[in-house]
Amino acid sequence: MDIAVVALSAALVVATCIYSYFTWRMAAEMRETRLQSIRPRLGLYVRPYGPTGGHLALVSLGPGAALDVAVALRFEPSGETRQWSATVFAPGDDAEFFFPRLEGHQLPDFDELERENMQATVRGSMRDIAGNVYDVSEHVDAAAWWKLVSAADQHYVEAPAERVANEMKKIRDTLEKIRISAART
Repeated sequence: MDIAVVALSAALVVATCIYSYFTWRMAAEMRETRLQSIRPRLGLYVRPYGPTGGHLALVSLGPGAALDVAVALRFEPSGETRQWSATVFAPGDDAEFFFPRLEGHQLPDFDELERENMQATVRGSMRDIAGNVYDVSEHVDAAAWWKLVSAADQHYVEAPAERVANEMKKIRDTLEKIRISAART
């Protein structure tokens, strides 16, 4: 009977150790999941405003808000650098920036971005709501992007908000014509 008690006690100790190990791993995964659910993430891309030109856009892509964002935008080959910051940059928020102006002080279109071999880099830091600090380092090659898009013969699609605004304008114009017509009778 003593051997059975020792064997069962040993089995209980082993089972407890196994449960403790897996509980510890589960807690670590839960902690990591929680941190990922509040982690901010920024992205940099070229946002077309029409079929021939666009802006550089910095967008908050992560599930968490980016706090105390402080970044430097650097454009090549001009070497122009601009500082930008935001106290709170919520998920889905974006900030748009003009590309450096050309010699005639005009904004470059996509063909000029390709000719100039325009590239942009953003570097800096931000933190999440838990106070964790993250480095920001994003790069976009606007010239290569436009070369790829134009070679693919990609069609410019008006943004949904712009389509809605244009349709609302048509409706407003139609209602105005109806109002004027009704006033005459």
